[in-house]
Amino acid sequence: MEKRISKDYRVNLGTPQYPWYTTIRLDFAKMFADAHEYGTSGPSTDMDYLNNALGRVHGATYKDLSDHNMAVEMTKRIANGEFYRNISGAIVASNWEELKPQILYDTSPITGGVRINSVLYNINSALKIPPDINGQTVVAIGILAFLNQTQMSQITIPLTVTTIGSDAFKNTNHVPIYLTGRTKAPSTFGMNWNSSANPVYLNGILCQHTSVTKISLSDAQHGDLCNDCRTIINKANHRKYTSNGWQYCSDCSHSKYVGHTHIFSGPYIQAGEAGHLASCSCGVTSLQAHIAGIHEPGDRYVNCMRCGYLIDLWSGGPIIIMRHDHSHEDECTHDDHLNEAFDDMHDMMDVCCNNMVAIVKKEELYED
Repeated sequence: MEKRISKDYRVNLGTPQYPWYTTIRLDFAKMFADAHEYGTSGPSTDMDYLNNALGRVHGATYKDLSDHNMAVEMTKRIANGEFYRNISGAIVASNWEELKPQILYDTSPITGGVRINSVLYNINSALKIPPDINGQTVVAIGILAFLNQTQMSQITIPLTVTTIGSDAFKNTNHVPIYLTGRTKAPSTFGMNWNSSANPVYLNGILCQHTSVTKISLSDAQHGDLCNDCRTIINKANHRKYTSNGWQYCSDCSHSKYVGHTHIFSGPYIQAGEAGHLASCSCGVTSLQAHIAGIHEPGDRYVNCMRCGYLIDLWSGGPIIIMRHDHSHEDECTHDDHLNEAFDDMHDMMDVCCNNMVAIVKKEELYED
């Protein structure tokens, strides 16, 4: 019984003798398949007869092999020129270099031609991207298409390619990239097409990035986008500041709405026993407890350290009691810890000037 490779069969190659790594696909296999043209004549029929004869010979040789190993052996023979192709009506021997672009790239049809999505073998020499594959113009290179191809010696991109996705040549060992016939990369090249910042040659001349535009790359970083080769250089972290609920960078156009955090401060307006009012720059006010200064045990009245109100320690609402001398008022404003304390006026302790501050209710000051 004749052994056949199933329609959806895939096989990976990669041996010391045949160092490419590829995948056999249906469209490739059909180049050498029986066209079932019984009773017809012409180059296609002649090609079928020649390849069928060779297939029967090799099939007998490999009849005991698995589908995988048979595919490997047959592909080796195709690569070595032992089978035939119909090229514009001429029957020619299969040629690996001619076939390689047609079977070693994963492509997709798009407007104007095809896009290279990925490469199906490890490239260990100079990469020259073909201007066309199977008669279709190569107009685009997809994202991550040549990711981690670290054994290439250089990359040449034809003029037909007008679009390149992000990270297309990421981690390619910093090999030079040649843009054939271009003095400037088109704006349709993604901003991160050359994310590893490989050296770029425009029409044979190394781009020196003499003209750049500083742009925001993310919430964390910005960089300089070369206006000629569209490579991003000089990546750095944002120097952020906040204004009216928005976060900005001092060096680039980064902006992000982060909301508004109230910061209350003086001048403090007395509001009776309840406390005093502090205001935020946005106009919002907050009722805050009075802060009692240092006083002797048994004292009933003491002035608030912020608004000057004469506090009755024996009655009224919550109060903050300083347990240490704050005569060094010019050196300590107490705001760092006191603002946090106002959220909870019940029993708690805080620290100011490395000393303890008690936040209590007035009615608890002199409990037995």
